[in-house]
Order: sequence, then structure tokens, then C-alpha cells
Amino acid sequence: MTQLNHMLRGQASAEIDLCDGWEVAQYADGAATDGLPQPDAPTWLGAQVPGAVQYDLIRAKKLANPFASAAAVQAAEWVHDNDWLFRKQFDLTDLTATHLDVDGIDTFADIWLNGQLIGCTDNAYRAYAFALPQGLLQATDNTLLVHVKAHKRMVADLVDEAKERLGPSFKYKGLIRRYQRSFFAGSSLLNLGGEVLGIGIYKPLRLLTVPQTRITDVHCWTESISADTATLLVAIQCTGGATTVVARLIDPETGTVVAEARGDGQLSLKVAGPKLWWPRGYGAAFLYRLEVTVGSAKDSRMVGIRTSRIETKLPSGRPTFQIYINDTPIHSRGHNIIPIDYIKVHGDPAELDRLLDLTVASNANILRIWGGGAIEQDAFFARCDREGIMLWQDFYLHSNTYPDYAAGWVANYSAECAELLMRIRNHASIVVVCGGNEQFEGWHEWGWPGQMDRFYGEKLFTEVGQELADTLVPDLPYIINSPHDGAWCQSAVAGDVHNWGNFYNSTKDPLFVTETCWSQESYSRAETLEKFMDLDFDEFADTGWPERWKALTKRDLIARLPYLGGPQDFSCLRAYIKELEIEQALADHHALTNLLMRSTSLTGLVYWPLNKGGPLFQFGAVDYDGHPLASFYVLKRLFADQVVSIYRDVADIRIVAANRTRADFDGILQVDHLTVDGEVLESREMPVTIAAGGWVRALDMQGKYDDIVDRTAEAIRVRLLRQGQVVSEDVLFFCTLKEVQAHTAAPQVTAKQVANGEWELTVTTAKLASMLIVDGNQKWLCSANYCPLMPNETRKITVQRLGPNNGAPDVITVRLLNGGDTVTAVSG
Repeated sequence: MTQLNHMLRGQASAEIDLCDGWEVAQYADGAATDGLPQPDAPTWLGAQVPGAVQYDLIRAKKLANPFASAAAVQAAEWVHDNDWLFRKQFDLTDLTATHLDVDGIDTFADIWLNGQLIGCTDNAYRAYAFALPQGLLQATDNTLLVHVKAHKRMVADLVDEAKERLGPSFKYKGLIRRYQRSFFAGSSLLNLGGEVLGIGIYKPLRLLTVPQTRITDVHCWTESISADTATLLVAIQCTGGATTVVARLIDPETGTVVAEARGDGQLSLKVAGPKLWWPRGYGAAFLYRLEVTVGSAKDSRMVGIRTSRIETKLPSGRPTFQIYINDTPIHSRGHNIIPIDYIKVHGDPAELDRLLDLTVASNANILRIWGGGAIEQDAFFARCDREGIMLWQDFYLHSNTYPDYAAGWVANYSAECAELLMRIRNHASIVVVCGGNEQFEGWHEWGWPGQMDRFYGEKLFTEVGQELADTLVPDLPYIINSPHDGAWCQSAVAGDVHNWGNFYNSTKDPLFVTETCWSQESYSRAETLEKFMDLDFDEFADTGWPERWKALTKRDLIARLPYLGGPQDFSCLRAYIKELEIEQALADHHALTNLLMRSTSLTGLVYWPLNKGGPLFQFGAVDYDGHPLASFYVLKRLFADQVVSIYRDVADIRIVAANRTRADFDGILQVDHLTVDGEVLESREMPVTIAAGGWVRALDMQGKYDDIVDRTAEAIRVRLLRQGQVVSEDVLFFCTLKEVQAHTAAPQVTAKQVANGEWELTVTTAKLASMLIVDGNQKWLCSANYCPLMPNETRKITVQRLGPNNGAPDVITVRLLNGGDTVTAVSG
């Protein structure tokens, strides 16, 4: 086995894709062996690779949709508890291939080619490249067999000791190295009371022809940056006897070679007048092209010049948790990201691209690849490099204890982490490496000390992870676990926190939030539930639908929506789903505003999560099919470079503003106190200056709350302008949104198509709208949505379709939360 198969792909002189033409069959009871697979009269089904057995069975009508109900989840569990045999038969015109490249199998497998065992896998987080014996390939009738083995059967010999040592904390995910959060541990991403563990070939397979002289590793990192010079170090490893290494750094915009060095082993590149890589909001994410030549072998990749560090003390000695890029403090705002597909893990490249489009549209500059997820695709890291999206990369430990007493298991885990670091470390976007997710939290909060004689798994992040990071990525900060530090893991006064609870934790002024997990839950949009759960919403549209919903999903009705207020529309499931979506957005707005606009110690916030990990997963700003939800627009506004916020403090009204860039901000603050009918009761305008990276208390309106006569009919709107353009605005209501006096008239809307799949809406309303809602039948991304609209004020909203048309004519609708009919702005 070759350790770094992604380097092999880059060095290959020929590549043959092996993803088409697969079949799969179940092994009959007792037929699964460790020898050459010879099942008795198998029933072959068509198989998709990459994919998962569950989807193959669904297509063949051998398995009911496991997303459909709690009962369907239970009925699908037999799939991952059985062995499966994949078969591909193929001819070749080129017999020079030297390796079989296996990018990922979920999880345990033996791989046979033409009757010969060529390799085994036991870790879905690892990629494998198996050398092929000379003469094994044939011009015709090649047979590739992949015997994928039942997850739990393959760790059976570890279970008894694990249960004895770990006690009640034992879970199978502690033994099986695959997508950790898909296991059921009190809940799962399905939110249907069970788990469906994907099984099969979930990443591509290829034949590679690799020359003897090749580059086996390249590591480029920034040693130093001064006012006019940057120094990069480049370490190269190769095979085949070549010793002289030439490294060139090229400016892709001009084609100029800006630095060159030759020698052996490690080289130093001096770059005059370097163009640095910056996160979004702080400058261009500039990338150079690094070309390395060793004899006849060549490697080319994009690299950025940047440094990364974390400071945990202010000059005064007060604790902080501040990410610095290029010695500049960065206000981090972004998301945790969840694998797109709950069962087969990865979606298609277009789905991943759309998710990154939404990341950029939300004004984020950081993503956390959290320890419950899976290793992202190479294209993901390259896109984040180009976009200036910082990446916080966890090792894959998730909310669990682990068998650090089992030498073989630890060696496998250590190799997994080493391969991950070597695969991603040249990406400029990687700025933090972390040892895992919520192990310390389990020890501090979940009663583990009373269940076991020591903290099992602790050394995986305090020793194994730390040593690997020190050796392989010495230029990057390593955080042992998230959350961590302080007297306990969730301390707001030290380290990073997972900020559960929008009602109370958002007021604790934490230093850095790596998960925002609110108390309120919501689900994917109705059309997404129709698509993935096969729901017929007509069956949940009359009296008694909540009981039928609970029988189907085991989900109780969430009857109290305190932020939205009443009367609540629970007339049918479709209305209920929408009410939950808006309620979560309002809860998010409350908590995120507290954190981002009134927590002066906070240096970063990573929302949990960007995308829902299943159709009914409780949290997320983007639904399971990629539709941006109401919370997405809350994040979009609060993650902007400049933000203004207004709130009540006893009888005073206070306005604060933040500037999250490297340049000072000079603009205008406008404040209007008005009625729902548009009568302006007071108006103010004043210049405002906000220092780079700073905050300002822009205005205190002392005793202003006492001037409010009718809390349901008045509001105060504040806007921040620069050169006449609004960069941020906020509205303070004095009641819940559903109590704002209702409209009787629909909004006035005109629509103009500006491009294929893109429209410009012009919207006005006669009375103040507590929330304007733009909706439709496609995945629409709006420049503004789920936002207030002032009376008699014209607002232009760009509406852009994400991805291809779904086969139906475009429809865009506009409605107001507090009354009036829905307007169809675009139809056909």
C-alpha cells in the first residue's frame, strides 16, 4: 500500500476510471468468508460507484426509503449488518497500470483482481493505493471484486473489552472509523430514532500508471513575512534515484517566476514584494503556482503566502482566543459544515459547489470541518483557497470515548490523521488543526468520570494528535479539542465554546464560539421533505395531522414559538414547517446579535451548522436539498463587513456598529422612529467613524422607550450608509412580529428578468411589514429576504436560481408575515 495516493494521482502518466459498470449482491447467511468471494447463486443488482448499497437496493425496489419514517429506519438497519460483494468486469487496451487507486470504501473490505487479493481496507477516512503484480491485468475479462463486510461484525472482537472499559459510554462509532455523526447516540442526523450506516464503495476507484521516478510528497509553508519579503520553505520527497530538485514560484497573473531554488530535500524561496493570501473581508486570497521538478517527475499546485497563529492572552494578561492571519487579528464568522448525503456521505460536485456558493453569499470567512463529519473532497479545499475561506480542520473524533488501549486501533487512527494532514497541509485555507470534537465536554458534563477508570481516548488528542501536528504542520496552531480550556470545557473565559442555548448562553461574552446550538429546532422545507421522505402533504392537511406526524416520525409537535408569537399557524404540516423555520431564524437573530454585537470579548463565531445533515435534522441554515432557509439571511446580515444593531436597554434605546475589516469606516448613521402607516415621529442623521476591526456605541437615545405609545404600531429603523449606499440596517420592534399591526393589502411587486435564472424584484408596501418573505419553486438565493420593509419604501431584491431549473417554470412569490395576500411575482 502506498500511503499518499493523492500524490500518486498527480504523478500518474495514465488513469483509467473504474466507476461504471458495477454490480452488487448480498452474501447469504454464513457465506461471508475472508477468502476469495464465491457466493452461492448471488442475485446481482446494478450498483452506482461512488455510492452506497442502500441506494442500490432502493433503485432495485428491494428496500423502502429509509428517510420516509421511523419505521423505515429500523427496517433498513439490516443492510449495514450484512456483507456485500461488488463486481466489475472489464476489458483493457492498455495493460501498463501499476496501481489500483481506492479513494474510499465504507468501511471494511477485501479487494480481489482476477482471483488475487491485492489489498484490504479498514478505515473509511483513509485512501488507499495498491500496487498491482506485474502481468495480473488482462486484455479481456478482468474481474474486480470488492467484498465489503458488515461494520459491526468486523469489530466484534473489540466489543467485550470496550464495553467493560467504557461502560455506558460505549458506542460502536468508537470502534468503526467512518462518518461519526451518522451513528445513533440518543439522536442521529436522521432525527427519526435510529441510524442507517452507509456501506459500500463511496469514493472513486481508478487504475493508475505511475513511473518509477516520481515525487511522493511536497510540503510548502510560509516561514516568515516582512514588509517587503516573504520566505517559503519547500520540502520534497521522491523515488527513483533523482536528487536535484528545482522549485519555481510563479505569479499566475503575469506568468513571472518570482522565486526559484534548486538543491535536494528542503529548499528556500525568497519572494520580493509578496502578494499575501487573506481571508474574505481582509484582502485578496492570492495564490501562486508552485512548480517542482525532480528529474522527469513534475508537480504543480497553487499555494498561498500566509501565516496563522492563535493568541490566548492580551497584552494585559486577560485571556482571549484570537486567530491571526499574517499578524493581523481576524474576526472569524462562518459555519460548521456537514457531509451533504447522510448515507453515501458526499454529494455530486455541483452540490458541493452550490454549498460553497452559499457560504460566500452568507459573508462567511471560515468553515469548520468538524470531528463528526468526513474528509472533504480535494475540490472543496481548492475552492476555499480561491475564495479566502479559512478552514478549521478537526481530527475525526466525535462526542465519544475511544479505545486508546488497543495498539492496532491507535496505529490505524494515527495513520488516518497523518494522511489527512499530508493531504491538506499545502492549502492556504487551512489555518487551524484541532484534535477532535466534544471529548472534553463528555468528560466534564456527561458523567464519564463515574463510568470508567480513566479518560479513554484522551491521549488521541493530547498526545497522538499533538505530535502529528508538531511534526507535519508546525506552522499551524493546534487546538487539542473543541470545546476546551478553562476550569471546564464550556468556559466562556478561556478557550473556545460550543454555545448551547439561545436563551442564556448568548449573554456570557465567550471568547470564540465553534458551535452555536440553539434550543429551537426546525426542519427542511416542505418540498425537500416531499422529495426525500416521499411525503404527501395532503395527508397532513386536516384535523388530526399532528398525531399522524408523530406516528410517522416520532417527533412531538413543538407547540410554543416564543419569538414569533401568536396566533401560530398549525393548520397543516406545511404551515407548521414554515412557522418552525421562521421561529428558528428569530431565535438565531436574538442569540447571534447578543454574541456578535454585544460581546466585546468574542473574536469569532462558527454557526452550527451551515447545512442540515438529514431532512429532519433540527439545526441548519440550508436545508437538506440545498435551499437557503430563513436563518441563512440572518447570518448573511450579521456576517457582513459592517453591521449596525439596535436594542432596548431598560428605557434607553442603544445603537452599536461594528467594522470587521482592516480599514477604518467613515459613513452616515440614519435613525427613524415611525408608525406602521409611515408617519415619521423622529428622524436623526449623523456621521459615524468605526476604526478597523472596531466597535462603536453609535447612539444612545436616553428614555426613548418611554416615548412609545403603541408597541404594536411603532418601530425604530437604523441604517448605516457609505457614499449613499446602505451597508447595514436593523429594525427594533416593541412586540413579537405577529403582534405588529396587520396589513390588509398585498405588497406591490414588479419583476424584471436580468439573466437566465435571475430576476430583479421591486417591492413596496403601504404599511410597515414586520417580515417580507420571498419564496418560490426553485432553489432561490435572494439579496435580501425574511426582513422588515418600511412603509412606502421601494426595495430592490435580486433573486438568483441556484443550479439548474428543476424542470418546472420559474415561480417567485412575495408575501408579508403580518397580513395581506401572497403575490406571484414570476410565473413561467
